[in-house]
Amino acid sequence: KSERSALRLDNLPERDRERIARETDSIAPFRGQISTLATVFAGVAVINLVFQFPALVSGRSEALLAPLITALIAAGLFFLVGLMSANPVLSVEDVIRDLEEYESELKMLIGTWHYGIEYKQCFYISRDADGTWKYSEQLKGTTYSSILSPNMRWLQGELMDDSGKKAGVF
Repeated sequence: KSERSALRLDNLPERDRERIARETDSIAPFRGQISTLATVFAGVAVINLVFQFPALVSGRSEALLAPLITALIAAGLFFLVGLMSANPVLSVEDVIRDLEEYESELKMLIGTWHYGIEYKQCFYISRDADGTWKYSEQLKGTTYSSILSPNMRWLQGELMDDSGKKAGVF
């Protein structure tokens, strides 16, 4: 096999994808440590609550402060562990499907968009046959326009007035 065909991941079985994801997961040790730390904080929060329970029953609400703070720290750490979860190795089909979904989401932006008092103001978003995204709007006799480029899940571009002067970013 050539090097080029060896790099293709579209024909890999699912178990091989999972193995590659595990082997390339450089955050795994940290995820385990943070998970352990979060569990310790959660345990401390429970213990604090048990020891503060008599004070809570007697009406001292400030006794809830230590358990609450440690529980919030534990929750934040558990949330961080979730953010650090391993990403799967995507197949070519997955990538193509994601791109098609992204394209269909962007196509929903095409058209005339009304806003303002009684929706009397509007701007236009279009896409040329060559795939170029455009924005245009007329305000107080001045036409503003932009060539838009995809950026993450949005479109953005430099906003220019009809004299070619930069007016901002869209």
